[in-house]
Amino acid sequence: MVSADSLNLDVLELICSFLNNNDLAAVALVSKSFLAGAIPSLYRTLSFRVHHAKRYPSVSTSFAMILAHPNLAVHVRNIDIRVVPLLMNKPHPDFVQECTRTLGLCNSLRSFVYTSKSVLIPSILPVLQGKEGLKKLRIYAKLSTTQASMLLKLDNVERLELDSASWEVLDILPRWTQEMQKTLVSLTLSMSMDLNPQVLQMTLEHLPRLQGLHIICPETCIDHTEILKLVTYTPLLESLAFTVTEMTQPLDTNNPLPTPTLVHLRHLALDVRSCFTASPSTPETLLTVLTTLKAAFVSLTSITLRIRELTTEAGHALMLQLVEDHAATLRRLTFVASGVEMRSISALCQRCQSLEVLSMPLPMKEILAFSNALASSSTLHTLVDGDGHIAHGPRPALNCWIAHATSADSYTHC
Repeated sequence: MVSADSLNLDVLELICSFLNNNDLAAVALVSKSFLAGAIPSLYRTLSFRVHHAKRYPSVSTSFAMILAHPNLAVHVRNIDIRVVPLLMNKPHPDFVQECTRTLGLCNSLRSFVYTSKSVLIPSILPVLQGKEGLKKLRIYAKLSTTQASMLLKLDNVERLELDSASWEVLDILPRWTQEMQKTLVSLTLSMSMDLNPQVLQMTLEHLPRLQGLHIICPETCIDHTEILKLVTYTPLLESLAFTVTEMTQPLDTNNPLPTPTLVHLRHLALDVRSCFTASPSTPETLLTVLTTLKAAFVSLTSITLRIRELTTEAGHALMLQLVEDHAATLRRLTFVASGVEMRSISALCQRCQSLEVLSMPLPMKEILAFSNALASSSTLHTLVDGDGHIAHGPRPALNCWIAHATSADSYTHC
């Protein structure tokens, strides 16, 4: 008779790879063989978040556990630090030491994330330079000139994300990306006040193989018309995200933007904002951008929009344009903090032949009409409540209507 304890270690490790952390901890307490099977998954990712920082140093960290048992470091693939505990308004020296020493032991590290807005721990960057297997890097990039120069030695990165990059980092970015042009496939620059078209152009010129480009920046930083011009350097893009503002440089109808050739593009995300000197953003601005790029978007499968004014006539026109351009291929549609008219939802569900996932703030006051609109789709199987607090007050629970994805028109009242 075969028992669970008699399973091969490889089988146990595979089973444990599908469990969450709470279940892994429970499985590890069953027996020694289960513990051995759970260890690789338990220590695959070392994370440190706000609830850890609040209890530091009274509660030991995963970094301290690695230092106490160095043999466990071989299992670590990802390190994710979202906050740093402070002591006298400075990074806690014990935590700094734990992180640095643990990084030195993790020779199989593939991903490093550091998004704490505290000053990046200076001792981390030299240790990262020796990680040949490091493929993903995301950091809060307000660095000094000396710290920024250390980044040049990290030349094997495949996915790079820089949050709030300082001018010192942006200054070396073209040289850095030139070193990574054979490996880098995704670049994300978010909320950098110093980003300008010149730096972005010099960067993208080195990255013709780039597959993902995400530029989310303040309204006055870089105009979306500049981004539309510069994506001509990255013809292999599969994912594109950028901030759309009111036209700080209006499109010239007599000399329109050159349409980039983005035949591989599948995922598009647009963050629509208003400028300080312009009127509030409107769907007309976004519609102009989509019309300009219509020829480039061959077969988009997912679209994400962050825009407030969709419950207007212009908003409905925007939705109809999306349906007309991408109804045959669109599988996932996401509205972030955006209310959508019911007629727009009906048009999307009726005409998008492949729509599978819809994410949006649920209209609880019109839930019956909303359910009827969804019923017109024969492919939609996942509905996500993306409530962005667009309405204030207590939110009623969605426990009265159950949408059955197995039948296009079966919505059952509980």
